[in-house]
Amino acid sequence: MDIWGREPEIGKDLWCGSWKIYNSDGNPLLFASCPMAIALKEGRAVYGEEIIVERPDGSRRNVAPYPNLFSMIRGN
Repeated sequence: MDIWGREPEIGKDLWCGSWKIYNSDGNPLLFASCPMAIALKEGRAVYGEEIIVERPDGSRRNVAPYPNLFSMIRGN
């Protein structure tokens, strides 16, 4: 919630809790194409991809997520 600026909606926010997300070049990124979605759908870790998270208040944060399915399952 600190990064996203909001609480994800159960049943609606399947891949990502962000309000809006963008590629590092500023172009919109579909939630189904974000690093977390790729890690969950393909079962592989995603490294080295930076995204921009836009919060409901319009502020933006650059984020370098490193989703790893193995870590997510183990709760690390």
